[in-house]
Amino acid sequence: MKIINQIRARLFIKSNEWDKIGALGHDAIAPLLSALQSNQWTVRRKAAQLLEQMGWQAEDDSQRAWYLIARQEWEQVEQLGKAAVQPLLGTLELKAANEDLFGAGKEEEINLARRNAAKLLGEFRSSKALKPLIGLLAEKDIRLRRTAAAALGRIADETAAPALREALASDDEILRKNAAQALKNMGLEATTAEPPAPTSEQTQEQEPNIPKAESKSPAKHKLE
Repeated sequence: MKIINQIRARLFIKSNEWDKIGALGHDAIAPLLSALQSNQWTVRRKAAQLLEQMGWQAEDDSQRAWYLIARQEWEQVEQLGKAAVQPLLGTLELKAANEDLFGAGKEEEINLARRNAAKLLGEFRSSKALKPLIGLLAEKDIRLRRTAAAALGRIADETAAPALREALASDDEILRKNAAQALKNMGLEATTAEPPAPTSEQTQEQEPNIPKAESKSPAKHKLE
């Protein structure tokens, strides 16, 4: 019966029939844990909500990290240290491929999670994050690019230097400053052409504060 219920749970997750999963009880836990690693942010969020309702407890820090990321408990993710690296890398891979389904608001929520993940990977100085963070420098979301540059500055690996030099040519003042500081952290010279005049939106401090996601429990988002 357990195997049948697990199959049913996976089908309900795929068909977005979340209200039917609760009746399967603890047999649905394994499929829900897999759903925490989905490339769809909404699926992760729904799975975490159901696991909480079931009173589920993580068996290890990796499971806990996936769960906390889905709940946007970023300060608690930070406390897990390097055990959270792989789940954070998986969060960087979230894409707005579903933006037609979710709309602009959901795309922003996805990018908020990616920015928080990038920030923590920089603080952990994870070499595994180099390639994904470099990739973020080419994203259209300027806040992702700013955060990626700052994170690369903390890791300070010269592998990122070419991409950071390209970022020096950006018309975004904060991105240019973050890229220049990252290069200096690597012991490299950062020179830029005469920058364009900053816009009114570019008067923030060098590393932008990541905006808090909307929540009924704002304390969960202090890291942002």
